[in-house]
Amino acid sequence: MLGTVRRMMGTRALLWGAALALSIVAGATAARADVQCYPQKAVACEYIYIVGEITPADVVTFKTMLGRSPVYMNTIYLNSRGGNVRAAMEIGHLIRQRLLTTFAPVIHQGRGSSLPNLNGAPSCAGDDCSCASACFFIWAAGALRLGDTLIVHRPFDPTGGLGRMPAEQAQQQYSALLQEIDAYLKQMDVPPAIIELMKRTPSTQARLLSGDEINQIGERPPGIMEWLTSSCGRLPDGTAQLAFKLMSSSRPQDRKTGQELSDRIDTQFACNNEKIMVERSAAMLRNASGK
Repeated sequence: MLGTVRRMMGTRALLWGAALALSIVAGATAARADVQCYPQKAVACEYIYIVGEITPADVVTFKTMLGRSPVYMNTIYLNSRGGNVRAAMEIGHLIRQRLLTTFAPVIHQGRGSSLPNLNGAPSCAGDDCSCASACFFIWAAGALRLGDTLIVHRPFDPTGGLGRMPAEQAQQQYSALLQEIDAYLKQMDVPPAIIELMKRTPSTQARLLSGDEINQIGERPPGIMEWLTSSCGRLPDGTAQLAFKLMSSSRPQDRKTGQELSDRIDTQFACNNEKIMVERSAAMLRNASGK
């Protein structure tokens, strides 16, 4: 069980490392997002990557990928500078329905960011590796939210349509969009302070969220965490670190206590996983029946 505790501690250390300043060109876009199922050419997706600019067409592709995915498909990896806000929110709703995990690139001190490279799936590295703008809306939807290269700002209009409207009409339309975004992010349990920070950041700027700000958002949304806790219990913060320390001790009694803590961690993890799988199966059945 030491390996389980070691992996948990290693993941935590990676995710909440020191922040790295990133420079993003406002309004820069890549090609249409590549929604990729892995393993490639497999009948069922084991995980999905979303890479590049998010467009409405990606919603259809993502739905198709989910339809090919078994109940154990758990993680959506993200590397995108943003794109269409409403498309991102629609993908986000699908992710929350399935209680999927979202994984943004991870910051490495002094070495930019990176995303895991799994079984030949694409990875990214450096300053171009991020989850920015509309991508943040997808990340926020995760039932478990991992990674920390998250960049926010107000939405911008790449078409110039707002500029061709009378000022009053443009203000009304933009305000309506901000209200829609506000409602969505609240539904995804993003704290009001983070929503306001996003709205205060001009569309021509890029605000990298700090480790403290990501901690405010939390790995698990409060409602999902309490739903799991009600059935599976919750171990005190720092249990994994304590178990690792005790299991590394030279004293037999310490190692025994550490093993007991590790077993409790494994039991809770298995309970959480089973509860999520049952709920995910029910969501898949509802979608299949059109309910």
